[in-house]
Amino acid sequence: AHVYEVLHNRAFTDPLFGLGFPAELSALTRIGSTSSAMCFASEEDAATAAVALDFYGVNFYHPVTVAHAPDNATIPFTFADPSAGTPVDAFDWPIQAQALTDVLLALTNRYPGLPPLQVTENGTQTHAGLDDRSRCEFLDAHVGAVDAAIAAGADVREYQHWSLLDGWEFAEGLTRKMGLVEVDPVSQTRTPRASFDHYRSLIARHRGTAV
Repeated sequence: AHVYEVLHNRAFTDPLFGLGFPAELSALTRIGSTSSAMCFASEEDAATAAVALDFYGVNFYHPVTVAHAPDNATIPFTFADPSAGTPVDAFDWPIQAQALTDVLLALTNRYPGLPPLQVTENGTQTHAGLDDRSRCEFLDAHVGAVDAAIAAGADVREYQHWSLLDGWEFAEGLTRKMGLVEVDPVSQTRTPRASFDHYRSLIARHRGTAV
């Protein structure tokens, strides 16, 4: 879990916020042949990266569960299913809003002088249709998770939901319905889902706060 955290998060955030590249990365450059070894930037690159930011954007959809992989000759972890009983969305992404709170507080606690945080992407997938009560519940939980992080000391200035409209979701194409508004891929007709009005009411209740 520590190795994955370094690769997935700290390889980027440590140099941005003045801590240089994590020392753990140097060991990974010695794994494998020269042609396949992982190479990381220099101390000079780290110094260049450490410039003042107006804000730091956090894209968060779901936590990742990793497990020990003793037979792996390169990186000693594998991905695992979430714990039994963990709710998942329509395409099996685990739903754990507390993990968003944890990420925001981990950044706050690790980096003194951290710029204000913005949750720049956060959303869930549903099947086609307008009755997306699961997204309403997701929004309640994750906006609440931002509230909890703020109450615990995180300086979060903005929350942006992904997405207003159904769109093309990278390798998944049009199969993932991420929008508060359903978009017919042929006619381009746009129809608000239940979550559209729910989200409008939710953010209205937060008007004047940091979320």
